[in-house]
Amino acid sequence: MDNQIDRLRKMLELWLDKNDLNGDLRIYTPKEWQARNEKYCKSAELVITTEGQLYSLITYNSDNELYEEFEELLESFNYYYEKGEHWYFGLYKIDETQRQNIKSTYSEKLKDERWIKKRNLVRQRAENKCEDCGESSNGLEIHHCYYLYGYEPWEYPTGSLRCLCKACHKSRDPIEKKLRGQLAHLKQNELETLNEFLSKATYWFPQKDVFEFIKTIGYDTKATKNALDNLLSKQRDSHD
Repeated sequence: MDNQIDRLRKMLELWLDKNDLNGDLRIYTPKEWQARNEKYCKSAELVITTEGQLYSLITYNSDNELYEEFEELLESFNYYYEKGEHWYFGLYKIDETQRQNIKSTYSEKLKDERWIKKRNLVRQRAENKCEDCGESSNGLEIHHCYYLYGYEPWEYPTGSLRCLCKACHKSRDPIEKKLRGQLAHLKQNELETLNEFLSKATYWFPQKDVFEFIKTIGYDTKATKNALDNLLSKQRDSHD
């Protein structure tokens, strides 16, 4: 399989998992798809079958930010999708003449129009303010929250990028490294539980209140209980 489409597949799988869009979904290589002898997408470089969350996103929610991020992620790798039957679609490469040569140094890659476009999307999402402190006058930069070996700066979903002022960009990196170090003693099932906790907690409750509750966990159980009661009341209020 071409290295570029292979990179896209891995990043797409990561993005689908992160956004809980991987239910009832399978990704086929061209050989696997041709063996099914389906009517459409025979020349696609990957075919995705889905009647789950991704199907709903593409079919009914094409006007929301998550759908735009999906399309933009494909475009980052110079691909687009085209529907076959309602339950599957193929990924196709954009005309090769539209691609630029990949430059050698990282600083040169940050001048690439594909990175500039993605950088501007993240800044626009952040309303040209630091997403950590709200500062708007201290030179805004785009932070990759994680890196994967062999990927270009623009080959990341916008949801994995963060608009930061210079000060926050400088101070955030050691915090993220410290967090990764603290995760080292956790088992895989514990990592899964932690990930599930953060995903569900910030979905059902205001993110600010979730972390206010976490900050109180310790010796002062009364403060923890009060913070938990406050957190639970926010969910009840949102469903009344």
